Amino acid sequence: MGYDEAPWVFKGRALYQLHLVEVEEAKKYIPSNFNLVSLFGYTLGGFYLARYTDSPVGKFDELVALAGLVWNPPSSCAWAARVYVSNWQARNHGRRHCGLPSRMAAFEEKTELTEKSLPSWWRQSGPVHLSAGHQCTRGGPCAGAGF
Repeated sequence: MGYDEAPWVFKGRALYQLHLVEVEEAKKYIPSNFNLVSLFGYTLGGFYLARYTDSPVGKFDELVALAGLVWNPPSSCAWAARVYVSNWQARNHGRRHCGLPSRMAAFEEKTELTEKSLPSWWRQSGPVHLSAGHQCTRGGPCAGAGF
């Protein structure tokens, strides 16, 4: 099991939390040779949280801190400042083949909902297909989300 040629298909659940990031802060994580998409001193960053039930490397969780948007013709993409995954194969692939700053992390679900045995978004089941059809390139840790 592993990553073959793109496109890759990931099945699971994902959640984006987008917010404005000051350009000066975003620039700390984005190489100067990339054009940062900004307006009035801000760019769009945020967090991406996913629980993949099926992927080229099996089940894993992922948290991505997005520094901002970069213009990468012909489109723009969200630049990953930090990437945390719970699967060694996903970490190694992200580092070696995509230039992502991937690190290992343990994910634990502990909320009021789980303590009360109530359903949570994190545990919901149902078919959700996330496709990563782009080819990642070395030296460019775009999070795979084109805008």
